[in-house]
Amino acid sequence: MKPLAREFAKDMSAVAVDTNVVMRFLVRDDEKQFQAVRRFFQRVDEERQHIFVSFVVVLEIFWVLEKKYTRTRSEILDTLQALNKLPIIKWESKTLMERFLQLACTDKVDLSDLLIALVAEENGCAKCLTFDKAAAKQPYFEILKP
Repeated sequence: MKPLAREFAKDMSAVAVDTNVVMRFLVRDDEKQFQAVRRFFQRVDEERQHIFVSFVVVLEIFWVLEKKYTRTRSEILDTLQALNKLPIIKWESKTLMERFLQLACTDKVDLSDLLIALVAEENGCAKCLTFDKAAAKQPYFEILKP
């Protein structure tokens, strides 16, 4: 591990993954890579470690599933619910992820916008400014007037 990365490491039993690793597991579009990810997940589980999934990765998962694999909102949420049930998955904030999943099932706000707003709120922000008129209709956002 590079010294800078070590400086920020808090949980040495967790390994972060890039979006493409999670995607190979979710869509199984490359059998060789899928098997590598499956073996990695098994090893992590056997060693009682965790796989850290950042909210940047979650946002990319939304985009890839929707744009490249034409998955519906419901299918994307089902996928995230399934990942959330895996004990080896460690979200950037488990509480925030569970709140996101709960609100996303009842609120029709864009998934990315909802996650952005919840992360902002968790970090002490009073509001989230946007130029997006659809997002601004949600209580989490306020339009920034030019």
